[in-house]
Amino acid sequence: MTDIKPGHVIQGSRWPEPVEVKARAQVGPVALTQNEWFKAGRFDEDYYLYVVLNAATQPELTIIRNPGADLRPEEHVEVRYMVPVGDITGKGERV
Repeated sequence: MTDIKPGHVIQGSRWPEPVEVKARAQVGPVALTQNEWFKAGRFDEDYYLYVVLNAATQPELTIIRNPGADLRPEEHVEVRYMVPVGDITGKGERV
């Protein structure tokens, strides 16, 4: 398998189309990034959202095709903390 990093849409012979996979240890909502949500809208019928609920005990997989058209998520504002480059270079260990 190739190196798969967070944020990449999985494509290949073992996957039907672009896929976003989310898992919850128990049952609850899943969060999509703005980029993931925009990709869902861009790929339309070719995009799948795989959600695994109860992953810690009794995993249940639900597959949603075209989540951009079928789901109505609540929009949440994300807070990011910007670390100044002076703090990074002045307080970190350079290797």
